[in-house]
Amino acid sequence: METGRPAPLGATLTPDGVNFALYSSIAKRVELCLYHPDGSLIGNVDLPGCSDDVWHGMVPGIGAGQHYGYRVHGPYDPARGNFCNPAKLLLDPYARQVAGAFSWQPAVFAYSPGDSAPYVPKSVVTSPLDAPRPGPRIPWSETVFYEANVRGFTMRHPAVPEHERGRFSGMTNGEVLAYLKSLGITSIELMPVFAFIDEHHLAQKGLRNFWG
Repeated sequence: METGRPAPLGATLTPDGVNFALYSSIAKRVELCLYHPDGSLIGNVDLPGCSDDVWHGMVPGIGAGQHYGYRVHGPYDPARGNFCNPAKLLLDPYARQVAGAFSWQPAVFAYSPGDSAPYVPKSVVTSPLDAPRPGPRIPWSETVFYEANVRGFTMRHPAVPEHERGRFSGMTNGEVLAYLKSLGITSIELMPVFAFIDEHHLAQKGLRNFWG
């Protein structure tokens, strides 16, 4: 593994491999853990560089689709807000994709000595995003926002095909857009659309959180 560079944070594709960079002001050591898509471990390697509290390293020969996570070694002192526990596999806060499911097991809690890796999702290296296309230039004085939950708005809409219900594609349905425009809506804010974990008490009841 090469030292790599501290910026940008996250996993960055390069012509030679992937540069990993993670910020931690209290870590004494950071392990990068590489996984196969089936969740089996390829191996662990320490990030060799540390610049201004950013731990970094370059792994040659890997690319988009690589699954990974971090183990952070350092102080475990909850009273001071420090929860370093290398038994816990951590997601990259800058990852744009995660793979695998979360399971509420004793090992996922910070105070547990158990290894959390079998029960948590892994981060995934992704290719750079394309530059967004310019949106409509609507003056702020004429902008009307509409907050919508993707699942809630599309699951029972009669015009949305079954295979598009609860999905982003359902929000692009012509009748859905025509209805919103008829209300004078100019912009939609989707609430929220990122990966999330169902609360423990819901999982115990076999339920899922509607929001997310």
